[in-house]
Amino acid sequence: MKRIILALAILVLSTVAHAQTTYSVALTWTAATTCTTTTPCTYIPYRLTGICPTTVAPTTQAWVALPATASQVTTATDGTVTYGTTYCYFVETNLAGVTSGPSNTVQLVIPTGVSPPTGLGGTVVTVTVKVQ
Repeated sequence: MKRIILALAILVLSTVAHAQTTYSVALTWTAATTCTTTTPCTYIPYRLTGICPTTVAPTTQAWVALPATASQVTTATDGTVTYGTTYCYFVETNLAGVTSGPSNTVQLVIPTGVSPPTGLGGTVVTVTVKVQ
């Protein structure tokens, strides 16, 4: 199977009414060329809290599988991230019961101490990290 490339975006959503900021991580990857509408596959994104290891071992490290996506869906959102925490992500492809090796890994830190502006209404700030 072709390896897939993973990209991340940190979405900072502010709600002034409650004066809180919540974070989510938007994952985006390139579809495997072997996955088509006639040969569908699923994608399974994984998250590890902490620094990305040099070798990915999903069965022996504390990776958490996020909800799988259907064939041709190359995005997922992790809405369970917390302030000031480092995360590592990768994606695997499953085609007819055969799982690919992991994609590249992407590491990011969710910022701390970011407060929404007051009196301006809601605002969205996006930081995009792309890995080639």
